[in-house]
Amino acid sequence: MFDQISPFSVRKIAVLCFGLSAVLLSSACDDEDKDDGVVQDGGTTAADAAPSPSGPCSTPCLAKFLATVGSCMPSGACVEEISSDPEKPFNRTCHANGVKESLEASSEVKFTTYKSGGGICHSSTLDIAAAAYTFRDASGAVLGIITPNEKEEAVLSCDGMTFNLNALKCPGFTPPGPDAEDAECSEGVCAIP
Repeated sequence: MFDQISPFSVRKIAVLCFGLSAVLLSSACDDEDKDDGVVQDGGTTAADAAPSPSGPCSTPCLAKFLATVGSCMPSGACVEEISSDPEKPFNRTCHANGVKESLEASSEVKFTTYKSGGGICHSSTLDIAAAAYTFRDASGAVLGIITPNEKEEAVLSCDGMTFNLNALKCPGFTPPGPDAEDAECSEGVCAIP
């Protein structure tokens, strides 16, 4: 199954998906910056089209997406378990702070992030043909859909708006870099709830 995922490699998929939770660090929402991450009119970025006086950071769907993904930030040393069974491929990562991440492939590619102490924090599924990730909260409600643009930047669509996450400047968010790499983990067993 993993070898059918194109044009993205499994590692690139994991970096893009898991990297979105791993990059929520810190930044500032600068309304004077002309490139605020709001994508309008087929892909041009325009600060003057911000949905509110506070800019895109206060847009409810974006704020909920960032808060949900940010609430389960992996940190510390990690243990990674990779399945050697081609019929049930998976990659699981357990972090020192208790957050666990799982990538599984069967009829679909699914990413799940678990809270410290158990329970789903958020999940996403990959539509391989469209290279689109549908992110859901713990209840299964759709938070948004992320697709790569022509520059391989992550673009979030929610509530009829689109946000270039690589250009976004919001408190508590650092845009994903083009060459984001996941942390080096030791090999071992990672039990998922």
